[in-house]
Amino acid sequence: MRCPTLSELPSPPPGKTGWPWTKETPQLPDRMPDGRAWPQITIVTPSYNQGQFIEETIRSVLLQGYPNLQYMVIDGGSTDASAQIIQKYTPWLDYWVSEADRGQAHAINKGLERATGMVAAYLNSDDIYLPGALGHVGQTYVKRPFDLLVGQRKVTRPKYFPLRRHWWKSTLKPFVYPFIFDYTSRYELPQESIFWNIGKYRKLKFNEQYQFCLDVWWFVHLFSGALVVHTSQRIGVYREHPESKSNRLQELAKEETRLIKAEFDSYVPRITERTRQKIQLSYYNVSVRTILLRVMMPWAKFFFQYQHPPYLDISEVLPTKIDGV
Repeated sequence: MRCPTLSELPSPPPGKTGWPWTKETPQLPDRMPDGRAWPQITIVTPSYNQGQFIEETIRSVLLQGYPNLQYMVIDGGSTDASAQIIQKYTPWLDYWVSEADRGQAHAINKGLERATGMVAAYLNSDDIYLPGALGHVGQTYVKRPFDLLVGQRKVTRPKYFPLRRHWWKSTLKPFVYPFIFDYTSRYELPQESIFWNIGKYRKLKFNEQYQFCLDVWWFVHLFSGALVVHTSQRIGVYREHPESKSNRLQELAKEETRLIKAEFDSYVPRITERTRQKIQLSYYNVSVRTILLRVMMPWAKFFFQYQHPPYLDISEVLPTKIDGV
């Protein structure tokens, strides 16, 4: 499906302006500059009782101007206005449903079972994509056929909401810190700004045991042996608010982190300290060069990539390839 234009979508609620209410990403041409087709991108939005946010999320996907989108919204039988809001956008959704499910992981799995794209991601119903996000993802995939793409995030919060510690670090550094098989780095990874090569992970399903740390478990599996490409571009917006899972389910998060740690601790030694240092040093060097280049080319987008050493179902770590800027 080609993304619709602003004029084709339902009018925004009164008082809503700016992206993605009264602004849109310009429509991209039918084919890429070199004549190739745009890779199809599949987006799945799991939702449950997020009626105050879901419409903004949907519009941020549909108004990307992208020529080859597959978009699905999987609602868990919300009791608020979510279903009515989603229904307004039915003509531009490849699939949607509102029915009881077994939680967020199950909802994402239901969407991925229908996925036909080359690249996939899931976008929570209280987060959004920034303008031009999918065009950047599609172009990057063609130029750098990644297993995983990690973008930058923007964080929004109510005026009264306290800033997280060390917020300035994510503001200043041009790339997200490398994963290097560390499940605690889930808090470094911007879930709403990560895309993966669906062909490589077609058989992998989200673990429905986890309600909070489902992305931790997912990332641990995706990164093993993956070609990881980092972009300096901001792709998604993470919305902090009192009702978000990050603020409501802290005790559950601690328990699920403990379970994941117990499951994967035996794999940690498979990543040698020398390999970690090699990736870390390359990351720091590329970051410094990128910061300096930004002064001369503030409009440019920069990349850092590395082959993450495998650690699942192997007996020894293979050589690691690193590339940057």
